[in-house]
Amino acid sequence: MKQGWVRLSVIFVLSLLLNSCNFNQSYQIPFAKKGVINLQSWDFEKQGSVVLNGQWEFYWQNLLNPQDFVFPENLPYKRIVKVPGSWVNTNKTNDTVSTLGYGTYRLKIILPKNLPDKLGLKLLSLRTNCRLFINGREAVTVGRPGKLKEEATPEYRPQILEISPDWSEIELIIQTSNFHY
Repeated sequence: MKQGWVRLSVIFVLSLLLNSCNFNQSYQIPFAKKGVINLQSWDFEKQGSVVLNGQWEFYWQNLLNPQDFVFPENLPYKRIVKVPGSWVNTNKTNDTVSTLGYGTYRLKIILPKNLPDKLGLKLLSLRTNCRLFINGREAVTVGRPGKLKEEATPEYRPQILEISPDWSEIELIIQTSNFHY
């Protein structure tokens, strides 16, 4: 009986100690706004990785390549969509976006000056297909995005990519289509 009280007392004291530690984050978690996520004040060494959630640019019914963004005045209509989320969720009345179709996501990442030599990018939840460009270079293709069901090949293959940032920004462009789910 006495050993039970000792164990209970040790567990209680440990829980008090752990709860008294300050686990509150003293920093704001970055969130993409209007297609840009600003990480200039982020310290990867101290604060860890960043989830690229928030508002991404989305170009419905367009499979755009990096060179298409060189002249922004020639771009098709840009929507802002919440990631993670459905591309249908554009918060516009009378919008013609369907769950079936294709499009291009885009996000600019503004990097901090003090940066690790290598960064990683996890692609875990693209469940149809994608073609990913990082700073204008094709980094990976999973399945095959297409403008028609016959052209598109779905594939689920999570990816972890290594990035050696050589600029103060990273531009992610993701072509994708969904005709199968």
